Amino acid sequence: MQVRSLLSLILLLVAVTTLGQAQLSRTFSVIPKPQQINPGHGVFLIDRHTTIYVAKDAAAYSDVAGFFADELRRSTALPLPVMSEGDSVVTHNVIVFSLLAPARSPGPEGYQLTVTPDAIRIAAEAPAGVFYACQTLFQLLPVEFDYGSAVYGVRWGIPAVAITDAPRFPWRGMHLDVGRHFAPKQFVLKYIDLISRYKFNTFHWHLTEDQGWRIEIKKYPRLTDVASWRKETLGDGIPHGGFYTQDEIREVVNYAARRFVTVVPEIEMPGHSTAALAAYPELSCTGGPFQVQTNWGVFEDVYCAGNERTFEFLQDVLTEVMDLFPSTFIHIGGDECPKARWKVCPKCQARIKAEGLKDEHELQSYFVKRIEKFLSSHGRRLVGWDEILEGGLAPNATVMSWRGVQGGIDAAKGGHDVVMTPTSHCYFDYTQALSGEAIPIGSPLTLETVYSYEPVPPELSATEAHHVLGAQGNVWREFMPDSRRVEYMAFPRACALSEVVWSPAASKDFTDFSTRMAVHCERLLRRGVNVRVPSPTGFEGPRAFFRDTSFAIVSPFPGAVVRYTTDGSEPTSASPLAVRSVRARKGLVLKARAFLPGGGMSPVATGYLSRVNRALNGLSYTLVHAVPDNLGDIDRLPVAARGTTTGLGLGGIPLEKDSLTVVFEGRFVAERTGVYTFFVSAYRKAFLSIDGTPVASDTAARWWEPASGKILLAKGAHPLRLTYMRVNRWAGLNVQVEGPGMERQLVPGGMLRKK
Repeated sequence: MQVRSLLSLILLLVAVTTLGQAQLSRTFSVIPKPQQINPGHGVFLIDRHTTIYVAKDAAAYSDVAGFFADELRRSTALPLPVMSEGDSVVTHNVIVFSLLAPARSPGPEGYQLTVTPDAIRIAAEAPAGVFYACQTLFQLLPVEFDYGSAVYGVRWGIPAVAITDAPRFPWRGMHLDVGRHFAPKQFVLKYIDLISRYKFNTFHWHLTEDQGWRIEIKKYPRLTDVASWRKETLGDGIPHGGFYTQDEIREVVNYAARRFVTVVPEIEMPGHSTAALAAYPELSCTGGPFQVQTNWGVFEDVYCAGNERTFEFLQDVLTEVMDLFPSTFIHIGGDECPKARWKVCPKCQARIKAEGLKDEHELQSYFVKRIEKFLSSHGRRLVGWDEILEGGLAPNATVMSWRGVQGGIDAAKGGHDVVMTPTSHCYFDYTQALSGEAIPIGSPLTLETVYSYEPVPPELSATEAHHVLGAQGNVWREFMPDSRRVEYMAFPRACALSEVVWSPAASKDFTDFSTRMAVHCERLLRRGVNVRVPSPTGFEGPRAFFRDTSFAIVSPFPGAVVRYTTDGSEPTSASPLAVRSVRARKGLVLKARAFLPGGGMSPVATGYLSRVNRALNGLSYTLVHAVPDNLGDIDRLPVAARGTTTGLGLGGIPLEKDSLTVVFEGRFVAERTGVYTFFVSAYRKAFLSIDGTPVASDTAARWWEPASGKILLAKGAHPLRLTYMRVNRWAGLNVQVEGPGMERQLVPGGMLRKK
């Protein structure tokens, strides 16, 4: 009896502790999580009598104090005067900015924040730390603060607390590609606002691409007259383009600087340069003519490395770039540069011979080293994607490791600084879930996967680890045509990454983060951000089961309400509550959606649950590490792998190679006689045939409109063959069917049968 009582007491204490921690996380829902946070007693109330003081020895903090006051006034409509210590000073109802001696400071970007019922005191050794303390305070205010306009009747209280905080890494970056799709200046400013709220300090601005040149260069006006516009995008017939004037760029740089964000420009070279070559074809190996690219991908026409005029042009461009951007780092791309043109270019071959180079890879190294030397002579540092390692790395170059982490490991071991940004954790163009996403690019990169990232590889020694400057989230915009889509893809994953690069690794706890993130989803929604509220998990995507099975419905956040349907309809606030799991005895379409207390809701997660027979159901697949010119050539290519799969998708198939073909074969079982419509969406190509008849093919010419085709089928089994091809890192395949008595859905596993 005593043992049972003791056990009950222990369980009660655990439950109370867990609830207490959750309540603490909701009260102090700061992202990224501070180093140390000690709750106090009471609340500091900001009202019409509150005054902001800047200590006499902290005059350098006056600008930040003014920024802080402006932000508060916008939401509170309170006067909040800012005074220096020389004015009359009171000790009650004040917010004080003061200098912190370096010996007592947690770091150059660190701060100490103390909130009591009488005063708020912010102390730091540098203005950046003061700014980050202000960001923390903004997150401690009621969520109404984030409307960004006056909200009356709110009690503007901040809970008492003592916080000591500093970042883990010096490079805390977010990237934005404006080459594929142009972003208006106002959105760029909003983006900087958002990332600075989560204490990112680097904005990597990808300004040039095959599909568009976005920066005004006075010496070369055709870069904006010609290279900034393309005639259409993926066959849509609509011209697209735009660029930033030098005055607009200065405005963005200054706006960012006030928020302690450094803008790092990227000017792509030697590859991804078709837009520039369209304006100045004499810089190519062939002389052109060229057009600004209208499709995505990697293109063979690049800057001619044997042409001295190429380097004159790039140095002129970089000179104007350096005049606009005070950043120590200048990004030159260096990625995905085909060598085909160089191999047959007389000038490039002459350069290889004259410089004693071994091959075209060393020619690229020569190219990068020459640009690095030019930047170094102007006091700047070159940073490039990890391809700049090929053929030998420039002496002072910094590497951005994107093709996994090996590039970062190699560079750090060689004594070079690195920024970690692998596709596995940091590519925010990748889909966010198994279902509910319009564009299925890459493997799902979930919020939890981003949060789990550790930027320092275990292969590095303590000395080598110091070369890891930090990490960065990349927002490539091939499939993000507008600002709303950018916000949806970047947030909340950027919030998870902010904690990776700021907070101590030992303090990371995804459950705790999720509790805080629920509050921040509501804050972001109030700021007008199209944040993606994470969907329920545990059942989504095509799922095959062999016997009566329960499928869990896991809530994305503590406190979120999850509702579901099994009749194919979209869940609403009136749909049944999902308590724990749903029992499936036969195939069904399970849909669920999370609802936040503040009114936000997630996309619908869909599970296509098919009861299958192991012996009968499924498809065979054949994997080939090549993409043939003709479909008829596939069967003559060497086979890399064979296997079986329960569904018509890429799950479970080894997709390590960039260039590959997968052939699915089996039978489609029509449960009734009638017309069936198949919808095929693929990146890059897919061809579907039933009964030997081509039904639908998708070559990604119009990614937002899946290819479709209709076929009349008699009840029974029909031969099916689907050929999927891809030519780069992206992988995506989605095949749906609609027919007699069935809504449009992923092809159920129960309707697929082995040959």
